[in-house]
Amino acid sequence: MDAAKIWTTFGVLLNVASCGFHMGYLTILFRDLRAENSPIPLTLEQESWINNITTLILARLIFGIPSGGTIVLNAIIIAEFSNPRIRGVLLNAKSSFVVLGVGYAHLLGLFFDWRTLALLGLILPVLSLLITITWPESPAWLARRGHYEHCEKILIGS
Repeated sequence: MDAAKIWTTFGVLLNVASCGFHMGYLTILFRDLRAENSPIPLTLEQESWINNITTLILARLIFGIPSGGTIVLNAIIIAEFSNPRIRGVLLNAKSSFVVLGVGYAHLLGLFFDWRTLALLGLILPVLSLLITITWPESPAWLARRGHYEHCEKILIGS
């Protein structure tokens, strides 16, 4: 794999890790909000708002649909840019990077409070966005626009 393909795949995997980070963040948030000295005291009864069907639907709309779309798009991007010999490994790496994102949130949660952790949670999506802005056009995009020589160069370079 050449550098552009590695760069693109790394951006995708960082995006997946950021989804995992935001899943793991809730553990630290609830831990800190339950603390006696919390600026926003939270009881177990107040935590149960998550069982409210309206809240579940809103959460699915705000976080679930974009995350689901990201999972599909990330698979397409990896498939377009990766060598067929390692494509399966890279597609399965997405699951590992969700777990790494959760672990990253929990590790940082040992040292930082929920506010600082929320700021640190911006690192992965910002890095992913910067990589996304700089990655090359996909071979399929190039072929649709008639840039067959450049498309062939990318595909053969794999």
